[in-house]
Amino acid sequence: MSSLFTSSEEDRSITARTMRILMAFDRGNSTLTANELCRRSGLPVATTYRLMTKLVALGALERRGGGEYCIGLRLWEAVSGAPLANLRHAALPHMLRLSVRTRAAVLLGMRDADEIVLLEVLPGQVHIAALPGPGDRIPLGGCGMGLLLPAQAQNPEARTLIAEPVERAWPDNIVERAERTGHIVVEGKLNPGVTEVVAAIRGTNGRPLAALGVAGEMGRAHVPGAVHAVMGAADALSYKSY
Repeated sequence: MSSLFTSSEEDRSITARTMRILMAFDRGNSTLTANELCRRSGLPVATTYRLMTKLVALGALERRGGGEYCIGLRLWEAVSGAPLANLRHAALPHMLRLSVRTRAAVLLGMRDADEIVLLEVLPGQVHIAALPGPGDRIPLGGCGMGLLLPAQAQNPEARTLIAEPVERAWPDNIVERAERTGHIVVEGKLNPGVTEVVAAIRGTNGRPLAALGVAGEMGRAHVPGAVHAVMGAADALSYKSY
């Protein structure tokens, strides 16, 4: 009788289970016990323990005192050389200048399906309640980046996901203006009373790769200056290979 899985299918299954363990960690759960890893990954106890043992041996996980586990140094080293890390590294000087110039929080993010994943966040000089942090995910409709990136996508189907409800909620055809200008200004999406100014960072193919923006309690008189600063920083980061 032939095996239920081929070797390649077994490899894919092991990889998928391993990813479920690694993805159990996030900014709010940087250390987890074995039981917590089982619960958050949804894997059987025996499978979790077997994969955890292999990941610790490889340096992808590290065991700490008290039976807790965290992401290991070898995995951190591998991730630090990834293109996303290169983009974050290149963006940090621009983000620092934006923070000083606007006094607002500065955010760098990318789209992942129907969410925005934040790669870096610099708090502003004026406190924003419940400000998200690096690694956090925000629904597309919950922030300026989530409105801008679909509008900037060249595939019309990608824009449809957010464009229809946004057009009903925001006046003056905000999606069309965002598509045309490459930036967006919205109020009250990330947090009540918070204005976001966001611009697209384009890849070498000219398509939107990520978004850079500022968020703060800024008056209308300050918005044009923020738009100019954010657009300049996004342009400086665009059309480069990361």
